[in-house]
Formats: sequence, structure tokens, C-alpha cells
Amino acid sequence: MRACCVIWICRLASDPGHRSAQGRLPWYLLTNEPVSTTEEAWKGVMAYARRWQIEMAFRNLKSEMAIESLRVYEREARLKLLGLLTLAYAFLMQLMGKPDRKARDWLITFACPRTGEHLREVELPFTRLRIALSKLWLASPCWFVRRGAWRL
Repeated sequence: MRACCVIWICRLASDPGHRSAQGRLPWYLLTNEPVSTTEEAWKGVMAYARRWQIEMAFRNLKSEMAIESLRVYEREARLKLLGLLTLAYAFLMQLMGKPDRKARDWLITFACPRTGEHLREVELPFTRLRIALSKLWLASPCWFVRRGAWRL
């Protein structure tokens, strides 16, 4: 049995609120939601833009936390991994705050220095901070690793 779906194609002028909308190419919106007014069409465009922002945030999070290619299939293992990632992400975001800026800047300079000006001026050097913390923790293992309870 084949599903039937109505596709709406809307031709929109460039963003009407944009100053230089004159002379721009029109936008085409392809949707399965009924669209009868310009306002409804722009609501669809804005909903897609918000969805795209969420997708980009997840992509960046996976990249910054170095978990792009993990294969975890069991539900319980996924929940544990999500809990650990949430904890690690919260810790890194805590270090991004103003109160911890001196410690963060020292750690990045010490363990993950960069010479390029554009890399030094990044407002939130999340990836560099993660790498610097990894290097620091590998160089100074915790007490139970040093005592031989765990092998790295």
C-alpha cells in the first residue's frame, strides 16, 4: 500500500525584514503542511531554521566531546553514557564561566597552546579546554590509578 502525501511548494520573496531584500533570489519552501498565507510560509521557514540550529548544536556537541563514532546499542549503556557526557559537558561549561576564566586560560596555555591569533581570540575554546584537561589528567592520574587498582 502506498502512502499519499500532498507537497506544498511556496515561492517566497527574500526575508521581507531584511534591509537588502531587493534584487535577491526568491526562496522556495517545500513542505507537507498546508500553507495558504505568507505568514504561514514564514512560520515554516522559521521552524526549519530552529530545527537546523538544534541539529548544528548536536553536531558540535558530538564533535567537541569526541563522540562522533561511538557505537552503543543497549539502552542501559546509552543512559550511562549520556549521564557521563552530561556531567563532563556541565563541568566544561562551568569552566567557561567568568569566575573560572583565569584557571581556564592557564590550563589552555599550559596544556594546549596555540600560536595563531584567530585561535587565541576564540571566545569559548571548548575543544582546546577538553584536550588540555585530558592531557592534564593523563599526566597526573588519580590516586587509585597510581596505586595499581586500575590499569590504563
